[in-house]
Amino acid sequence: TFLTPREQRAYSFINGVLESLLLFFGKNTCLLHASVVEKSGCAICFPSTGGTGKTTLSLLLVTRHGFRWMADDMALLTGDGRVSLYPRYIMMYPYNLQGLTTLSRTFFRRRNMLDRIHWMVKAQINGPKGVRRRVPPNMLFGERLVKTAPISQVFFLVRCPVLGFQQEDVLPRRLADICTHVILAEYSHYINYLRYWEATGFAPITVEILRANLSDTYERAFAQAMKCQLIRIPVSATPAMLEEFIVKVIEDA
Repeated sequence: TFLTPREQRAYSFINGVLESLLLFFGKNTCLLHASVVEKSGCAICFPSTGGTGKTTLSLLLVTRHGFRWMADDMALLTGDGRVSLYPRYIMMYPYNLQGLTTLSRTFFRRRNMLDRIHWMVKAQINGPKGVRRRVPPNMLFGERLVKTAPISQVFFLVRCPVLGFQQEDVLPRRLADICTHVILAEYSHYINYLRYWEATGFAPITVEILRANLSDTYERAFAQAMKCQLIRIPVSATPAMLEEFIVKVIEDA
């Protein structure tokens, strides 16, 4: 990942300081591993593990369906059900830009020739997941950004060996437990340090208390949503197929 010195300092602060403080001491505010878009004043969240297609889905919804951008990969969520724009830049891979000609032009417009060549060579050698860049969302979307909005719908995305797309309504409690497992796995390095501190008797918070706090905040937030669902995606489903399915689900709501 190419980062300018300023971007590297910002990333180090966000990743090394801000996120650990939010994780351990966030109280009523927590990190949610999700992409988020907004429409008509309401936030729609797509929590998931990595590699399920949530970023590409959000890009498609913003560029083709009039949604506005809120978060990629990580969002800020409060117990009263509000989602806020997170300062981390969007992580872009070649596969995120496939089929999005206008967005691709915007992405490359502000990159120098050496950067473009590196991108093309790496993508050719390593494939569509073999190179990445962090991009400020306002560079891609201009004014189509929203800083905060109340949560309206939550769709947990999971790819699995099913024959077709499946929807399952889930209770906020169950969805909260799933998202808690995901965020703790995402920050397993912090959790490992916390367990070391527990062993010495100097931990600022125990892992079990942290787990309970996260789950409680998620549950209270998801309880504000009109719809909470688990979406099972066929392993072979393309981004366009997921886009078509999700748009219909959102419209039906």
